[in-house]
Amino acid sequence: MAQHVEDVAAFIRTLQVGKVHLVGNSSGGIVAAHVALKYPDLLRSVVLGEPALIPPVSPEGKAALAAEQKDRHEVQVALSAGDLRQATILTYDLGVTGERGAFEKLSAEQQQRRLDNAKTLGIGGAGPAFAMMVK
Repeated sequence: MAQHVEDVAAFIRTLQVGKVHLVGNSSGGIVAAHVALKYPDLLRSVVLGEPALIPPVSPEGKAALAAEQKDRHEVQVALSAGDLRQATILTYDLGVTGERGAFEKLSAEQQQRRLDNAKTLGIGGAGPAFAMMVK
């Protein structure tokens, strides 16, 4: 997470456009929230979409969190084994679509794009989906 936050902050600085509107969705929302907390001077506003910052309290929410943690553990096992390909596939199947086999339905180009970015998964599981800026 720390590396993603520093990368976003460096990107904003490199743009040399002053303060930006930072928009983050899903895991990117978590990154955007951390950027806002650490570097508020870089931002005009922040929009977070489904950042999962607050733990669930309902039985359904707790069950969903337990299922997500199980999926993340499966990704972690693949990462610990050094299998970035399998970790990428599991992250897409379980974390993005919720459907096993979804990665294989992607075009070869879409699969390769995700595999090329496999190192962004990190030890904690799925990496940021998107964080984007607009002036």
